[in-house]
Amino acid sequence: VVVNILIKALTATPAPDFNLCLALLCERHIDPQPDEGDSFSIFLPQLQFFYQLLRTCKFPLFWEIYRSQDSSALRENYVAEIYGFEDSIREGVIAKIVSSTFTRIGKQRLETYLDLTGSQFDAMVSKLGWTADSKGGIVITPNPDNQIQATVLREDIQLPQLSKIIAHAQSA
Repeated sequence: VVVNILIKALTATPAPDFNLCLALLCERHIDPQPDEGDSFSIFLPQLQFFYQLLRTCKFPLFWEIYRSQDSSALRENYVAEIYGFEDSIREGVIAKIVSSTFTRIGKQRLETYLDLTGSQFDAMVSKLGWTADSKGGIVITPNPDNQIQATVLREDIQLPQLSKIIAHAQSA
């Protein structure tokens, strides 16, 4: 159950859900002991590494390791029980980060981020409301996070307000 909760918490990255779940486990002694069948101790380092990869936006490496033979036991025994895990990672983690960072991204780059190609990739792009442009890129829908806006700050400071600062500077 604990492993399933941690896997589900991965889908909320970069929110601190994963770290919160780990903190709530207290200071449980974590030594892999495969003879005892303790799946938590076996899979925790792998889940922490997945979290680190997602948090640091190393999406192609995440998919490579997630699909590797080393992760097959985790995928087959636990991730399979989480409905829509891969789509949750794509939509809830990667797409959110991409949409808050880019206004336009190359198609090949985004394909590696999402680990999708062809019609699956096109369907995901359409589902996210993004569009392809004529230069082989994907245009991200404008949002407050990916729009640069200049702000002008103007403060009205009167000379009497500065008198204490000037007096202190002269005495020093």
